[in-house]
Amino acid sequence: MRRLKVAGMDVRYANREVVHDIYLELEDGEIGCLLGPSGCGKTTVLRAIAGFISPSRGTITVRGEPVHDAQRSVPPERRDVGMVFQDYALFPHLNVADNVGFGLRRWDTVKRTSRVNELLAFTGMGHHAQAYPHQLSGGEQQRVALARAMAPRPSLMLLDEPFSSMDVELRGQLARDVRRILKAEEVTALMVTHDQDEAFAMADQVAVIHDGRIQQQGDPYSLYHHPANRLVADFIGEGVFVTGRITAQRKVETAFGILAGTPLGEFAVGVEVDVLVRPDDVVCHESAGHRAVVTDRDFRGSSYLYTLMTSTGVALLSLMPSHQHYDIGASVGVQFDLQDLTVYRRE
Repeated sequence: MRRLKVAGMDVRYANREVVHDIYLELEDGEIGCLLGPSGCGKTTVLRAIAGFISPSRGTITVRGEPVHDAQRSVPPERRDVGMVFQDYALFPHLNVADNVGFGLRRWDTVKRTSRVNELLAFTGMGHHAQAYPHQLSGGEQQRVALARAMAPRPSLMLLDEPFSSMDVELRGQLARDVRRILKAEEVTALMVTHDQDEAFAMADQVAVIHDGRIQQQGDPYSLYHHPANRLVADFIGEGVFVTGRITAQRKVETAFGILAGTPLGEFAVGVEVDVLVRPDDVVCHESAGHRAVVTDRDFRGSSYLYTLMTSTGVALLSLMPSHQHYDIGASVGVQFDLQDLTVYRRE
């Protein structure tokens, strides 16, 4: 069953259009993500779904029921939508158990206590039930905020930059933990973030937003390996563009030889194109036919990200295991290992 559907939604502030023609769908139990830089409109979309702002056009449907269209706009408290805010918004005067149970005040005592204990155990916060928010770490507060939002079993969960205030080292692990909790509870959720690592760790489907428009929607693998346009290619992952020309065999001739594969997009023979080359597409090997000089390296624990300057003046990126160690200034052999070709008409 389709849990969320946003169709043709625009949002305007005064005379300025902030988001335009948003189409978005989530199935039951699916986790979606709105990914984009600051100011792109992703939080505006989330707030419109929650009911905090009113779209100027379009429809929003939650679990088959319209919550906004040309005739009506259902108040936020009646949309059956849970919200996890960026700053957690926990009640400082309530302990953890009372924070989690705050939205269950109309439940009878036995059911409320059972649900609170269930969620505290599920989120690993059972031993903090009597603690107050100021006694918790940021990650612990986030788990309490998540449990509180999940407690009434809303039809849809919205998460607004839930990990932005945390250390980088903590974000990835907490994103995976939150995904596990949401999946185990079969919660349908939509989050917003500017961090692609968080998006990839959390979401089944990601929508990349730029200047208020969705540029591409898909699973993380598709976004990384088959970006629909240059905006998505630049925002998702790392990489460089290598110039080339389409040949008769649907191959691309470049300074590094013929690159074979099915190009993204249909181009006539002879068209000048740019080929997207990711760091994991570039292999350093002494027997390779092309040479490059290591000009920079970024140690990432299990791997190095090398910047390699070729004789043609193209700076390539190569992600190699950290045991494959090269000094800056070293000359290395490079070759490409592309499974598919992502190409764009040369600008």
